Amino acid sequence: MRAFPLVCLGASAGGLDAYVRLFGNLPANIALAVVAVNHSTRYPQMLPEIQSCYTNMPIHIITDGMKVSSGNVYVIPSNCDLRLAASKFVVSPLSKHFGWPRVITNFLQSLAREWRRQAIAVILSGLGVDGTQGLPSIKAAGGVTFAQSPASARYAFMPKAAIDSGRVDFVLLPEEMAHELERIAVGRQK
Repeated sequence: MRAFPLVCLGASAGGLDAYVRLFGNLPANIALAVVAVNHSTRYPQMLPEIQSCYTNMPIHIITDGMKVSSGNVYVIPSNCDLRLAASKFVVSPLSKHFGWPRVITNFLQSLAREWRRQAIAVILSGLGVDGTQGLPSIKAAGGVTFAQSPASARYAFMPKAAIDSGRVDFVLLPEEMAHELERIAVGRQK
């Protein structure tokens, strides 16, 4: 079993607002790592600069082969697919160029295989259904799943699809998610 939880924050349109609200309430010394997987190509490279205003956790744009370490925030590079292998990120060119992306779903499936019960999936604001098909893998591995309260999302399509799948443990505001993630991280250290 992995020594710390790894949280995937899956978002798209409207995700920036959710990230800000979540990171603004997440303690910097929390014993977990966070991966922001945003399939929007408009601002992923800006995320570290924006997020650094709301968290003291170190923020990194992911490179191929980068090792995952607790207490860090990782951001997917633009126009890439992402997965995990042997506690390292594997970055590859975007495999689906047309239609709704599967970047979040693909990452969640590898997260479940690699991190098992320490895997945490969070589906935030966005269009489409990316991420929803990865939730069964997280649940089967013993991980935990969250969806942003649709009323609090700028675009409720992704969190609503996740909730409708019946595979979501918590439906919360981003601020509330931060507190629940802290509770989980503390509980899994014991």
